[in-house]
Amino acid sequence: MIKFPDLILVDDEDVYKLDWRKFEDFYWRKFYLRIQSILLYSNSNLFSNIDVSDFINFLLSKFDVKDNFLISSKYNQIISELEFKIGKEYLSELEHHKNLAIDEYKRYDTLTMDTAVREKMLSVSISAIDNYFYLIADSLYGEIKIDPNNKGPYGFGIIYGFSQEVASSVIKSILLFKFWSRQTGRGLTLDRSFLNTPNHPSEIEVYQDLSNFISSLGFEEMMDSKIKSLFRDYTLSKLI
Repeated sequence: MIKFPDLILVDDEDVYKLDWRKFEDFYWRKFYLRIQSILLYSNSNLFSNIDVSDFINFLLSKFDVKDNFLISSKYNQIISELEFKIGKEYLSELEHHKNLAIDEYKRYDTLTMDTAVREKMLSVSISAIDNYFYLIADSLYGEIKIDPNNKGPYGFGIIYGFSQEVASSVIKSILLFKFWSRQTGRGLTLDRSFLNTPNHPSEIEVYQDLSNFISSLGFEEMMDSKIKSLFRDYTLSKLI
């Protein structure tokens, strides 16, 4: 099963935003339960006399997770500011590709076939999702442009003056990365976010940035490896 962010109208001039709140809440709950299952499975002896939820909250506070578990916070900031001017024709196509992606993914996601074959069968859904965010990014409202040589508050710079095509391509990949981040394995997230090889310096820089982010996404493994020392910190904090 795959989920999409909500597309909401923000004014009467066909201007929309992507609302990720339900999407984020859903995958945050899954992430939280994943942490809980790892802790209870690997270290059940530690948790016999404590509130597991309280400890998980303590654990999460020690890692920069909440704003980074789908995509880095700097890209979340960019995503939150984007607006899109979408006409009726694009809206119809968006609905079509969304439904196509969901139906095709539902059909093949649970099949127990060879991984390579299953990925090939999912190509229709993956392509539909790419088309969905292509249409979204192509509808960028305003003059958000990206220049890797003009370092701005987000690391790679947002300025005015770049071509719409380059800006749309970069924004599409950023949106796709957030979409796929917890809906597929880490090894596929980047591939599905950049179906076309990045060529422009802006695209290459964002690709490298997101690739580096993937390598830091193993919050579960990091927490599991440090669980005992963090548990000592937690018990000491309760004594103070």
